[in-house]
Amino acid sequence: MQHQELEKACQFRTARLNVKGFAIASCKKQRRAFGNRLLPLLAPEVSLYLPPNWQGIEDIESALGWFDKISSEATLRGIWHHDRLIGLLVLASEPASHTLHIGYCFAKDYWGLGFAFELLSALQHWCHRQPDSLTLLAGVDKRNIASVRVLEKAGFIALGSAPFQASLYQWQPPLH
Repeated sequence: MQHQELEKACQFRTARLNVKGFAIASCKKQRRAFGNRLLPLLAPEVSLYLPPNWQGIEDIESALGWFDKISSEATLRGIWHHDRLIGLLVLASEPASHTLHIGYCFAKDYWGLGFAFELLSALQHWCHRQPDSLTLLAGVDKRNIASVRVLEKAGFIALGSAPFQASLYQWQPPLH
């Protein structure tokens, strides 16, 4: 699936979550308000085990700069719960292999409530419904035990090591 197709197609809901793209206003005041909503999702305790480019984001301007950079490289989705932005989902496609590299995070107040598993389950269902079933590939820092457990619970299988003390986990859809 090409990046443009992914941008248009990747939206889904669960009982508690709405995963969708962002409509960012160009108005400076609204853009700053959006940057302020991003800060809890990029806080040091949230980004501790994430790649280096997710770390050290401490103000609105750096949050908006991060958002612009990531959005230009991958598909970025907001994870909403009751109209509150509680997390982020990043998808980067490898069209030739029908693989989506994924990353996600949740604001600390939403840890331990089952949202990560709910997100992964819904994403797997969405991938399985695509014309060319998509494989998911997730990197997780080995020290982030909670995320490792969520991936394993969702049926991801460890493949090996990746940069930054991470392990790669893969999920493949069942055959049609």
